[in-house]
Amino acid sequence: MAKNRAFKRKTFIKRHIEDYCEASTLHGVKYVVSRDRPLFERTWWMIAILCSFLWSLYLIQQVWEKWNNSPVIVSFAEKSTSVWQIPFPAVTICSENKARQTIYNYTKYHHMNDSELTDDLFEKREVISLICDQHINNGGELTINESKIEFLEEVASPFEEVLFVCKWKEQLKECTEFFTPIMTEEGYCFTSNSLNHFDFYHNDGLNSKYMESLPNATDWNLEEGYKDSSPVDTYPRRAIGSGKKSGLTILMMARKNDLDYLCRGAVQGFKVTMHNPAEIPRVAERFFRVPLNQEVVLAVKPNMMTTSSNLLSYSPKGRQCFFPHERKLLFFKVYTQRNCELECLTNYTLKSCGCVSYYMPRAKDTLICGSESKNCTGYAYEKMIDEEITVTLKNKGDTTCNCLQSCTSLEYEAETSQATFDWEKQMMAYEVNMSDPDLLDSTFSRLSIYYKDAQFITSHRSELYGLADFLAGCGGLLGLTSGFSILSLVEIIYYLTLRLCNNYSQEKERQNDTEIEKSEKCKV
Repeated sequence: MAKNRAFKRKTFIKRHIEDYCEASTLHGVKYVVSRDRPLFERTWWMIAILCSFLWSLYLIQQVWEKWNNSPVIVSFAEKSTSVWQIPFPAVTICSENKARQTIYNYTKYHHMNDSELTDDLFEKREVISLICDQHINNGGELTINESKIEFLEEVASPFEEVLFVCKWKEQLKECTEFFTPIMTEEGYCFTSNSLNHFDFYHNDGLNSKYMESLPNATDWNLEEGYKDSSPVDTYPRRAIGSGKKSGLTILMMARKNDLDYLCRGAVQGFKVTMHNPAEIPRVAERFFRVPLNQEVVLAVKPNMMTTSSNLLSYSPKGRQCFFPHERKLLFFKVYTQRNCELECLTNYTLKSCGCVSYYMPRAKDTLICGSESKNCTGYAYEKMIDEEITVTLKNKGDTTCNCLQSCTSLEYEAETSQATFDWEKQMMAYEVNMSDPDLLDSTFSRLSIYYKDAQFITSHRSELYGLADFLAGCGGLLGLTSGFSILSLVEIIYYLTLRLCNNYSQEKERQNDTEIEKSEKCKV
């Protein structure tokens, strides 16, 4: 009796499968169960369907890997962006002359024995060596206090000499309206169009007096740009078009008697870097050189990257960038890749040397590295880079710094041109008295910065494959190989539920009717 019941169950299941195959919309399935076809033909169709199904699974796996590993595509925006929609680049200028010889003759004191120097002269020599070339080191202390760093400002070329004349949009302006002192790895420098100290740093950020005089950037932020209601003349400043008439021109001066050729070598003049206003300048990493008695022109080309909000659901590693709320920095209020890298270098230097370099952001109780720690700070930078590269090559996950790009980034590239700046002939043409001792001791350079074009093309980071694209790809492959669709899935669910129950009920009724007929025959 039990065997008979099991046989009936198998027969019912077999009949139900045949029922599905004969009515299925999937290609070739009905031939597998067709009774009027020979066995080898049905076998051939079974193999064909199986191979087609396996091939579709392989292709779907390729689509999945592409969606999972490369979900983001970078393309050009459909519309161009006008230069007035972005800030004019922040410009940071550093003199190559780190110590005025008339204030402190570094070359002279460098070659003197320690015993020949007073404590004051020795300490000053130690401080200046912090910004000299790496091999220039006279020894000294491992750490120094904040007050000694102020000597870098005292001995540096003063504001009114470095920035002699400034013109904005072809109008003469006071350089003090545009520039403010800043301490960088190049020492005492001057920056313009940057965020001020309070917009840059958290309360326990860089403990210094620099960048406090800059205006507040109430109408602009890196993520959203300028407000629609902001006036044309706002801060950070923006140019209204291309060409020199919409740019910045600076006349820079150096005193011949103040030039020092030991600390930074034979090349004299100025280093200039451009960066977005929300970024701390890293002058030593990327700069343009303005030699003495030369005019340098920078035709700026902005490079802007934006990111679609559709990528918010992706991981930062997947989209290769951070939105503002995803990555908070300890010292900086605004996340950018360069700010993050500087903060990471600061933390690594503190961990390796027990102190940080004089230009780095720091808490009030953090020690400042002295000249005796120069080798340590240099080694810390190299070691940090080595570790970042090693982790990246071994694919061990996030690096120590984890400094991805910000999802909205703004950088400035430039085409440069240079010519001799014969300022003496120009002075003579204006009938200026060239026998003036100040002029005889002076040398000038001129820098012009402007946009090359009034518009530029923005890059845009967006989804390469969204969920709809992935499903469409899978559906297309299944349709190509087997004719499978959503309705095919509904059909399978139907045969596994409603149709199965219905067939089972009908089979049960058929069995009951058969048993009744048998019992009646037995009675007769």
